Amino acid sequence: MALLESIFLVNDRNGPSPEERDTVARIRSGDYAAFEGLYRTCARPLLAFAERIVANPEAAEEVVHEVFLNIWKGRETWRPRGQVKTYLYGAVRNRALREKQNRRRMEPLGFRAETEADVAGSHPDRLLQQAELERAVSRAVEALPERQGLVFTLSRRHEMTYAEIAAVLGIAPATVEVHMVRALRFLRKRLRDFL
Repeated sequence: MALLESIFLVNDRNGPSPEERDTVARIRSGDYAAFEGLYRTCARPLLAFAERIVANPEAAEEVVHEVFLNIWKGRETWRPRGQVKTYLYGAVRNRALREKQNRRRMEPLGFRAETEADVAGSHPDRLLQQAELERAVSRAVEALPERQGLVFTLSRRHEMTYAEIAAVLGIAPATVEVHMVRALRFLRKRLRDFL
């Protein structure tokens, strides 16, 4: 039950940390170790975020690598506004949306890697184990509408505030809250057998 409780908690973080400011300054001065540290810290959650948008692990990896490559190439003039995390998620989002649009042009109409049936949750009749609960939560999150899924993922899995999410997605914080309320309502309904 701790997993279910944790996904419905609200996160509360403000402003860039001194470590982020130091990392940006070091990267701007050409410190490859600082850049590599940023990559190691952020790449995995950014890959998951990009994959949520492009629905393809290889394309998601390419998106994240391109974002980091562009940072390194333009490091001398790199000045992210606000938190580095917000900047990275915004850059990955923009690049992933371009990639998704390009893939749609090249794929035959109607092709989808996943269908609603692929991500629909199961109906548990017996005592649930932790692995089953995690799968059910993942499937429920995958079944969310795209924008609600992005908001939920950024908030609960990537621990971003509503203001950070609004900056990443280019929407108002109030709109983020509306998407989150709808996502939580959907998840509570989908996971009612576990609650």
